Amino acid sequence: MYAAKDGITAITTAWLFQHVVPNIHRQYAPTDTWLCSVLTLPLLFSCLSETEDVNVSAALRTRVRASYSSLAGLDEDQPIQKASLHIHRGVWGLIMVNHVLDGDGTTAAGGVEGARRGEPMKPSTRSDKHSWFE
Repeated sequence: MYAAKDGITAITTAWLFQHVVPNIHRQYAPTDTWLCSVLTLPLLFSCLSETEDVNVSAALRTRVRASYSSLAGLDEDQPIQKASLHIHRGVWGLIMVNHVLDGDGTTAAGGVEGARRGEPMKPSTRSDKHSWFE
């Protein structure tokens, strides 16, 4: 799972659609904005990442980095963080997805309740599940 770091407010859904996935948004926006929403943060993370492990075209990486650098008030090199997920079968056979906390008790998704590795999971009490969407 990918999420914006706490305090990152300049990156809006409209900005992501316009600068990160403009062609996909243009193609699918009338019927499927969910697809665009799912792709934006992982793609932004990959384009701004210093590692070349992810195969992102140079043109896309350059375009997204230029757009990101033009945003005012951002001092972050990487505004997106990865969060680990724990997927398990819960009560009555329901599939449960919980955020796994880092060693400091927070997740990359901004302090969502969960459990450290090896501890029982707690249900998430986060009310703004899609805080990076407006």
